[in-house]
Amino acid sequence: MWVRIALFYALVAVGLVGCDDDDEPVDKRMKGLTLCTELDPSVCIGGPTNWPPDDELRVAYAWKKACEQNVWTACTSLGVLYEEGRVVHKAPARSISFYTNACNGGDGEACFRMSRLYESGVVGNITMPSTAKELRAKGCAKGYVRACAKDPGATVVRLGAFESTPDAGYRHVGFALDVDTALRQAIGAGSLLAKECHVGNGRACNDLGWNYQRGQGGLAKDEARGVPFYRRACDLGHARGCDNLGWVYQKGIGVARDDKRALEAYVKACDGNDANACNNLGWLHRNGIGTPKDEVIAAPLFEKACEASNKFGCANLAWLYVQGLGVAKDSTKAETLYRRSCSLGYREACTTASRMKR
Repeated sequence: MWVRIALFYALVAVGLVGCDDDDEPVDKRMKGLTLCTELDPSVCIGGPTNWPPDDELRVAYAWKKACEQNVWTACTSLGVLYEEGRVVHKAPARSISFYTNACNGGDGEACFRMSRLYESGVVGNITMPSTAKELRAKGCAKGYVRACAKDPGATVVRLGAFESTPDAGYRHVGFALDVDTALRQAIGAGSLLAKECHVGNGRACNDLGWNYQRGQGGLAKDEARGVPFYRRACDLGHARGCDNLGWVYQKGIGVARDDKRALEAYVKACDGNDANACNNLGWLHRNGIGTPKDEVIAAPLFEKACEASNKFGCANLAWLYVQGLGVAKDSTKAETLYRRSCSLGYREACTTASRMKR
């Protein structure tokens, strides 16, 4: 390894590896060099302009460190990188070593992934169906649901997909491992939701997060444990999961309050036509929470929520019409909206509508 590092520095010195003043700042380049050499020196070849994105390097590096501490899910994640050629150079044979350790350590997914490699003959160009069958059975016994299926299919959903946010690396690794730990606990307790979430069911992930937050479904109440499941559900495109993720960030439930992240989650949920999220997003814009105050933006969000029969969206839009904020002042429209909200079960709107009629 040190020979390759020395070679790299020599190439930098003579200008054969791009490190011009117009490139990224030197301190960032050196940080990237440290990450890639610690991860796999071959990744450094070609210089900073050819390195993987910094956030991906940090994720992979963190997985390596976690694997060295016998966090088996992290070892599996490293195996995936080598199997698929992401961040590091593609080397299915090397992925086998990570999968073997993880499988022996108790990670069913590692057993399953290794079975597929032996089954397809990717390693050594020799198929080993009997070994593959044994590994798949082992993966099933360890709780990896896809390994139990008669036809597991070609797609394996990873809990450790990369995020694009600036601080994605270590935060995301923590999320991925946290989800996996919670999943295994829930699967051990016989939770069907956990098994469904594990294979990429967004609704199941959201419901699992809800059960942790509320202490339902045979799970002990743990608000912090519920958060990563909402994020997993949201990443899978489940709009209600995004709405719940926004809510816990907005209220600081099980996680530090973060209005900007709440806003981002609500945007995804509202784009996915979750009426409650559209109302919540409108509320943030109306009150300037996590974003500049702007009733003009809030009005159509409340309207979208109301059209989808969200009682709070109707009432909030009615208030804007009463005040003439973001929309032209119109007491008739306001009363109609309050009555709509009332019909949807919002008692306070009933009182307001009756008062307006007088």
